[in-house]
Amino acid sequence: MNIDEFITKFTLQLEDVEDTEVKPTTVFRELPNWDSLTAMCVQTMILDDYEVKLSDQELRSMVTVQEMFDFVQSKQI
Repeated sequence: MNIDEFITKFTLQLEDVEDTEVKPTTVFRELPNWDSLTAMCVQTMILDDYEVKLSDQELRSMVTVQEMFDFVQSKQI
């Protein structure tokens, strides 16, 4: 897994946002399409694609896409 692959999968969970708009430093909560449904879709994508459970509390503690990627990477075997 690399950050570019993760960003592509992350971006697929958003509506009307191009890959170029999301970078590792992107504060995902500031994306125009970010809402609770998108958060749930991202959590499901992480569970399905990476077999990592990301709790609501863990997600709330993150700020950037890079932090989310680092968390997922640290939990993978």
